[in-house]
Amino acid sequence: MRTVIYTCPYVPPEWIAEHGLRAERLLLDRADSTFAAARTEGVCPYVRSFVFAVMKQSEAAGVLVTTVCDQMRRAFDILFRRCDIPTFLMNVPNTWQSVAAQKLYLDELKRLGLFLVQVGGQSPPDDILAGTMLRYDNARNSIRAARPYLSARRYAEVIAAFGKDGSSEMLSDVKGSEPLIDGVPLAIVGGPLMRQDFELFDIVEQSGGRIVLDGSETGERGMCATFDRRRLCSEPLMELADAYFGNIPDASRR
Repeated sequence: MRTVIYTCPYVPPEWIAEHGLRAERLLLDRADSTFAAARTEGVCPYVRSFVFAVMKQSEAAGVLVTTVCDQMRRAFDILFRRCDIPTFLMNVPNTWQSVAAQKLYLDELKRLGLFLVQVGGQSPPDDILAGTMLRYDNARNSIRAARPYLSARRYAEVIAAFGKDGSSEMLSDVKGSEPLIDGVPLAIVGGPLMRQDFELFDIVEQSGGRIVLDGSETGERGMCATFDRRRLCSEPLMELADAYFGNIPDASRR
C-alpha cells in the first residue's frame, strides 16, 4: 500500500485511508542545519527537518502540507520546486466559526480526494467512510483511556505511533496497570515536538513533576474530537470535517 505523508493535525488520516492509501504523520528528527538539498533560509528548525524528512521519502505517493503555518507554506514552495514526490497544499482557514469557513474546509477535503486519486488512490464508495472513521475513533478513545496508566513520554510515543500507522495495538502492555499518581501535575502547551524533544518529559518527571496534559501539537491537543456516532452514520464526511476543523484548538485560529 502506498503512503501519503503529512504532519498537520488538520489532515484527517481517515480520508487518506478511505482512498486506499496509508496515512503516515511524520515524527521528525532534528535535521543538520547545514542541510542543503533545498534552500531553507528563513524557516524554523521544525520546517527544515520536515523538508529533510520528505526529501528522504522517495517511495511516498504524496506529501500534504497545510496553510495553518506560514513556515509550512514556505515548505510547500520548496518541495514543489525541488522534490519529485507529488505535493498538495491544503487550505485551512484561520477563522472557523462561520459557515463559509466550514464549507471551504469541506471543499478542500474533496479537492484532496481528487489529489489522492491522482497519486494512486481510489474513489471511495460512500458507504464505507463511516466504518473507517469508527475504526480510527475507537483507537483514539483507547489511547485517551490509557492516559492515566502511562508516563508522559510513553503517552507521547503512543500518539506518535498511532499517527504513523493508525493502530492502537501498542496499548496492550498497559492492561492491568495501576494509574500513575506521583509528581506535581503539570501541563505542556505549544507547537509540534520532534523525537528528541520527548526527553523533556523525562526531565520533568526526574524533577518531581508529572505532565497530565500534553497540549503540544503532536500530543493530545492535535487529536480530533470524538465522533458523534449518529451523525457518523448519516453524514460521515460532514462529521469528519467538524471533528477536525471545528474542534482542534490552535494558536493560529481567530
